[in-house]
Amino acid sequence: MKTYGEIIRSLRRSSMKSLEDLASIAGCSISFVSQVERGVKNPPSDDVTEKWLVFLDASDRLGELILASRRSTKRLSVSTEGKNDRATNVLLSLARRYEADQLSEDEIEAIEKCLRKEDAE
Repeated sequence: MKTYGEIIRSLRRSSMKSLEDLASIAGCSISFVSQVERGVKNPPSDDVTEKWLVFLDASDRLGELILASRRSTKRLSVSTEGKNDRATNVLLSLARRYEADQLSEDEIEAIEKCLRKEDAE
């Protein structure tokens, strides 16, 4: 499967657009776009992806790019400053278990269910 960067680079080149074009659409640097394409940086937000795809006349590829984005993300950064201590401890425990590959499919499903319920409210 192609990475996010490989897909966006292919779309950009086939549309004959420059790194500078994508950078200006997203309000970011040319360097950032280049690093995303090379897989050095995490993919941008879904909003930026959508803007890029509209610009590249490839909006029909949004679902594919969002999935590729999730697969291509290497690191997450979350600020816990000023947050609830209990919530911070839960987040840290989850992150540790995730990194150690200690989350079962049942646990992942339960977490997803809980988050979907919260999103629906």
